Amino acid sequence: MLNLSRIINDTKLLYHSQEIGYVLASYSEAYETPEVMMFKATHEGQVKDWVEIFGEKFPFQDELGKNNSAPSSIIQEVVNTYNNRILSGDEYYNG
Repeated sequence: MLNLSRIINDTKLLYHSQEIGYVLASYSEAYETPEVMMFKATHEGQVKDWVEIFGEKFPFQDELGKNNSAPSSIIQEVVNTYNNRILSGDEYYNG
């Protein structure tokens, strides 16, 4: 399971687990649909492997095209989903 190690900024959180090591979870609105992506990282939060471990897209939620949740909250939701899937026995890439 991934546990929060450090907040890098509002759109990047660093997690750690004994099985995987460090994982950078990053929120982006660069494309039409905002998304969170998770990658293996160093203890400083630099991506080590650009193969995505897990991620989810989030449609905008209001009529102005904005998601009202803070990016860090959305990141934590995605990490919680990842952790729950690991606990339920689903297999996901872990590097």
